[in-house]
Amino acid sequence: MDALLQGAPQILVEYGLWVAIVGVFLFFALGWFLCAWFNAQKIKDIEQQTEKRVAKLAEKADRDRKAAFLEEKNKWYDNKARFERELDQKQRELEELGDKQQEQEGKLTERLDLAQQRDKDLGRRERDVRQRGARLEKREAELDDILVQQRSQLERISGMNADHAREMLLETIKHDLKQTATNIGREIIDQARERADREAKKILSLAIERCSTDQTVQSSISVVALPDDDIKGRIVGKEGRNIISFEAATGVKVIVNDTPEAVVLSSFDPVKRDVARLAMEQLVREGRINPSRVEEVVADCEQKIEGLIVDEGKQAVRELNIDDLHPELIKLVGKLKYRTSYGQSVLGHSKEVAFLAGAMAAEVGLDEKLARRCALLHDLGKAVDQEQEGKHTDIGAFLVGKYGEGDEVINGIFYHHGEAEATTPISFLVKAADAISSSRPGARRDDAEGYIKRVRDLEEVAQAFDGVRDAYAINAGREVRVMVNAGRVNDDQAKTLSFEIAQRIRDEMTYPGEVQITVIRQTIATDWAGRSNKRRPKNKPRGRGGRRFDRNRGRNNNDRKNGSYRREGQGNSAADKPAGEQVQQSDRGASANSPDNR
Repeated sequence: MDALLQGAPQILVEYGLWVAIVGVFLFFALGWFLCAWFNAQKIKDIEQQTEKRVAKLAEKADRDRKAAFLEEKNKWYDNKARFERELDQKQRELEELGDKQQEQEGKLTERLDLAQQRDKDLGRRERDVRQRGARLEKREAELDDILVQQRSQLERISGMNADHAREMLLETIKHDLKQTATNIGREIIDQARERADREAKKILSLAIERCSTDQTVQSSISVVALPDDDIKGRIVGKEGRNIISFEAATGVKVIVNDTPEAVVLSSFDPVKRDVARLAMEQLVREGRINPSRVEEVVADCEQKIEGLIVDEGKQAVRELNIDDLHPELIKLVGKLKYRTSYGQSVLGHSKEVAFLAGAMAAEVGLDEKLARRCALLHDLGKAVDQEQEGKHTDIGAFLVGKYGEGDEVINGIFYHHGEAEATTPISFLVKAADAISSSRPGARRDDAEGYIKRVRDLEEVAQAFDGVRDAYAINAGREVRVMVNAGRVNDDQAKTLSFEIAQRIRDEMTYPGEVQITVIRQTIATDWAGRSNKRRPKNKPRGRGGRRFDRNRGRNNNDRKNGSYRREGQGNSAADKPAGEQVQQSDRGASANSPDNR
């Protein structure tokens, strides 16, 4: 019993263990069963939902299929209707093309008939032409025989052949045509003179601009006289310090040894060169030359020159009565005094142009003050063209625009060199006035070689014409006196000759101004009266009282042929210088003016 009591807890433990095991098994079995049941219910719900969705999708697909079918059906009917319309249109077009083709076939048939008829007519005409050609050939042969007979008879009667007669006829026709041309030219010139008075204002503003020139020559040196050559050493200084400081302060190259008792200052800037000239003259007068003194003197001279520049600009503005000009523009205008072109002061040239433009503006009824303003500033860029890059027209236009000038001034600057189209009549006047001022005789400097060549060329051009005995260029090349052979050139030919010489000078030579051509034709007769026993002077022609003696007879035959002899005495025909291309004529000679061809 005790053993049983002692083994009871162990049995209870084992029994409880089996009960726990069985309970756990039952719990798991119950949980599995419940999970399986819940899964089966869930699967059943999913299947029901799936069936419902499938049914809905099938219904929707059926509806979509029906809608698509209806849409395709409608499209098919639309395409069918469209194709039927296009087919009808194509059929109509084919019918129209068929009608046109039939019409064209009818026309071609008619043309073919006409062509066949024309071929027949042409064949008939060709036969007629052959017959006529045969008859004409026969007649030509007969006429040739008749002409040969008549030509032989004419040559026998007249005593000259056909070539000689042809030359005489051509010479007569040539003379008549030349005379007719001379008369026509004279009539045209007279008509031009009549129109000149009516169109003077228009010609003044439009045609005179052809006389413009565009040439500039810069002066680059100034010479300072020295009392003696000993002062050159002080100018140079120890180790060249003085001359180095002078060149550094002025920006001017100093040439010491080239010219005795003189120093040459070289620079393209005329203002700097004038400052250097004044400074050098003052240093030479003082005799005290050192680097510090050089700087002081140069500074003083720069102030003096600047004051002179401003005064010159103000004086020019006052003379031209120009108002409200910017101080910087006044300073630049004064600076033009130190700028030259062909030896002509640009400031003086600008003032001349301003006066001329103002006068022409007053004549044509334009703004006189504005014309003077534009003309005064037309070459303003030349005041600083050595300091800035570019053409003086571009520089001048930039400066006047910078300091508040109007478009009229800018256009006048550009147009006077043809770099822009004129927007106002004042631009024409500025260009014309510029041409007049620059081409005025003596305004610009010409070298002696060019002058001699021009005179020689004028004489050579005149002497190249037939019948000219001598030619002389006088009056600084502004007039050419042409002596012609009176036996070879008549009065009408003299008038024509003056025009032809002027035309050739105008075509072959280029220079400003006008050249007057004066053709002189004279016949001198000499007569003597006195006692027969009186001794006659040597080398005088003999003649009877009352008989005129032509001096041409006193020359040999070669002189008379070549016209190389000289007659004593001269005569000329006075001619005023008209505007444009004119020919002036008189009873004893003729003259013509050659206009500027630049």
